[in-house]
Amino acid sequence: MRHWVVPVLFSFVILLHLQEAWRRIVHRNPGDTAYTSLMTIDSKAYLDGAREMQSSGHLFFTRDTYHSVGMQVILGFGLRWFGERVVGYFKMLNFVLLAGTILLGGLLAAHVMREAFWGWGAAVLIASSQSLLHYTAILQYEVLVGSALLALCALLGRRTPARYFLLGSLVALLSIIRVHFQLLLFFLLVWELAKERKFHPAHAAALVGFAWIALPWNAHYSWMLGEPFWFQGELSLQAHRFLSPASQGFNFPFPPVTPPSGLAFVLERPLDYLSLLGKRFLYLVGWLPGAWDVPSTATLALRRILPGIETDSWVHAASGLLSIAGWMTVRGTPFARSSLLVFGTLLLPHLVINSDFRFLIPCLPVLAILQIAAVKKIVGRWEKKRRGEQCY
Repeated sequence: MRHWVVPVLFSFVILLHLQEAWRRIVHRNPGDTAYTSLMTIDSKAYLDGAREMQSSGHLFFTRDTYHSVGMQVILGFGLRWFGERVVGYFKMLNFVLLAGTILLGGLLAAHVMREAFWGWGAAVLIASSQSLLHYTAILQYEVLVGSALLALCALLGRRTPARYFLLGSLVALLSIIRVHFQLLLFFLLVWELAKERKFHPAHAAALVGFAWIALPWNAHYSWMLGEPFWFQGELSLQAHRFLSPASQGFNFPFPPVTPPSGLAFVLERPLDYLSLLGKRFLYLVGWLPGAWDVPSTATLALRRILPGIETDSWVHAASGLLSIAGWMTVRGTPFARSSLLVFGTLLLPHLVINSDFRFLIPCLPVLAILQIAAVKKIVGRWEKKRRGEQCY
């Protein structure tokens, strides 16, 4: 009975959440032709930057270097071809990506755990994330990057030149949106070369896949600005400001820069810098209020199931431990390696530069698979104990 009841039940739950996402997307206020009624946080800034590019005629130039330049450029392309309708198209794309992420997450979980039942469980957990549903309905990068990171984990399943070429291309596209995603390729190559001490043809394919997008993009920017440029030039400005002792871990608005700042602050006041890192870590685990007051990433996916419970610190800790236990369960698999790459790339910049949990939402699909793996292990041990078998 379980073979058909579980898929039907889980499919019904997933479709309910997709229906809610669709309802949010198509909702608009009277006269709102751009479908902007539900756009919040940085969405308006992206659209304003794209309109500025459109009016100036310089598609690759914007004065707003705080908000993602890549997102503004993507919208700028869309405005040129589709006009204001591009906002509605982008939200439709987000819906398709959300549905694809749920499907890919379920398939990947079933492959990692070798059982379709747990794949359905991971798919339901991803679909149950109120945060992913929220960012599907607005013009934001969370769903876009979350689906890309899950696709990256799937590509790392086997090392072939074709897969690694796609991986390098994907990293280049992500780097256009957020500059620190370059670390994905760097960490991967360093990890594999240090482990095997051998350069594989797939590594060359990854570099080629990265270069064919990155080099023309940055060459065009360098020509436009008249100086060397590599992806988003605001990185050095953000690092300079965020490493200031005045920042206190907050992400927005920019705090005033008080000297010494940047690298000078790190070198001249190492104890203060360590204290600042510790404070940012507390923001990161949800034990201190952050600038955006966003709950712990480890509990965002549970919001639909247990509303409001993510505000309790003990739930943060329990959910984090569940994720760690899930990683220990799948360690030694390609997915364990790729999940470490994803978390390292997302966590390190936000620990050193800022600590806004909203930017960690893209790791939710990967996190759901780890947590389902932990649940599978717990259920397996309970079943063995019930049968009187020895548990190890």
